[in-house]
Amino acid sequence: MYEEQFHIPPGPDDPVQIFVSYAHDDNSVPPGLEPEKGFVAVLISHLEYILTRRGHPRPKIWWDQRRIDKADRFDNIIQEAIKRSSLLLVVMSTNWLSRPWCRRELELFAKRQDSTEHMVLVRANHVEPAEHPGELQNIEGYNFFSLDDWREPGNERFFVDQGEICDKLFTKHVSELGSVVWRRASNVRRKILPPQPPLAPPSGARISSLREPRTIYLAKPAPDTAVVYDRIANDLMREGYQVVPPIGENIPAESAARALQFVDSALESAEASIHLLGDKPGYKPDELDHIVPLQLARAGGRAKLRPTNPNGARFTRIVWAPKSPEDDCRFPAAALREPITVLDRFDHHCEGDQLYGDVFSAFQSYLKRELERRVPPSRTDSVEQESAGSRIYVWHRKDDREFARKVRKWLRDHDAEAILPGNDEDPDRDKLHRQNLADCSAVFLCWAQATDVWAKMSASQLRSWRDLGRKERFSVRGLVLGPPPGESKSEDDMPLPSEIDEVLDLSHDNQLMLDRLQQLLDRSRASHVR
Repeated sequence: MYEEQFHIPPGPDDPVQIFVSYAHDDNSVPPGLEPEKGFVAVLISHLEYILTRRGHPRPKIWWDQRRIDKADRFDNIIQEAIKRSSLLLVVMSTNWLSRPWCRRELELFAKRQDSTEHMVLVRANHVEPAEHPGELQNIEGYNFFSLDDWREPGNERFFVDQGEICDKLFTKHVSELGSVVWRRASNVRRKILPPQPPLAPPSGARISSLREPRTIYLAKPAPDTAVVYDRIANDLMREGYQVVPPIGENIPAESAARALQFVDSALESAEASIHLLGDKPGYKPDELDHIVPLQLARAGGRAKLRPTNPNGARFTRIVWAPKSPEDDCRFPAAALREPITVLDRFDHHCEGDQLYGDVFSAFQSYLKRELERRVPPSRTDSVEQESAGSRIYVWHRKDDREFARKVRKWLRDHDAEAILPGNDEDPDRDKLHRQNLADCSAVFLCWAQATDVWAKMSASQLRSWRDLGRKERFSVRGLVLGPPPGESKSEDDMPLPSEIDEVLDLSHDNQLMLDRLQQLLDRSRASHVR
């Protein structure tokens, strides 16, 4: 008999464990192939690679590789593994449905509180939605097969077949799956560890007014916008925003009171809400509307109260309702949609709404600018930081040393501390480079004669300030284009907005108009850290 203690959380030094529930027949291979070539084994090996690359908290995957006998034996090893697992990954298939012990694994995991928030679903072949167990009904999941127009259930095209990966969508889906699993494991770990006290400032340090992390409500998505949700969540967290509700938690479906409390408490702490509108309304909590219109309505109610954040910006809804389908946001559309019409389908337009219908990449750029615009820098803090000076790293390749030196001279003539990389032949050059990226308040990437490949690879290093060992974001990440002009320096070919904050194009100047650097210098001295 299974004990009443349904879950044993991991200790502070233990990895978060993921239990994989699968039918052994879904890992079968043709004669002569190694077991490691089975679908489940290939899936888990790729998932483990992704989790390892993402690093801490690096969850551990537990899957039973023994052949449980045909007598439907459910042993203590399985029970103990489920108790010690914080996440459940179900590999759904027609084989899984026919195995009583697979259903038993799901039943035992589902006995714990909020279990649905800790389940992830993968489908090895087609299973009708109505045939899914009740615990999995509201989970979208990831398909590792496809049904072409002429194919029917039972004649799927498998992403892994005969021991080989035979569809490029396998890599895409397993990457998205790994991101979801890693984030949910991170949420489990955060709930286990006690909050850490803030670090004391160094002795004698001058303390200026520090802003709390800005909080953004990212509305829980319907299945057709789930991938876009993950991408925006990653962008926001990389920029240092706090995303609510927590990414690994879903709106409770079994209780109207709990669902409303879940949404409203998160909205109360946020300065803005982001809503992604495809075609589907999402699942329906008990006695309430579907989650997409529900969150729009609750955010609209908060917007009518006209609350402001500490910097004076009013709460607003930011809505993306794309005019046409995209790879990561698919919906039926005979013609272009009108964003305002899409919004009216789910809720209604509120005063102050920011409504956007362009392609996703353009929406990403717009969202970044909009969130930055909402918080003007404090004049008091700006003066204080400006008086302390601004240390700028003028990063360049050897080909562009002359151009970079002109930029540095102009900065120094305007009372800015500007430093260049070390000598190319010095063995400590890379160490100094990493130190400059970690310590400088701003970085100006100078690109004149160097290749566009170097410029883009260098800009990609600026995407995550935490990965550089920094304690805070750059005040500005500037790209300064010098002569000669070229097609590779066109606006459409620039690095991503997540890597560069502002581009200053001097490439067409016959005589360098270096005074245009003033706009970048002003941003480097601003107290508002983006």
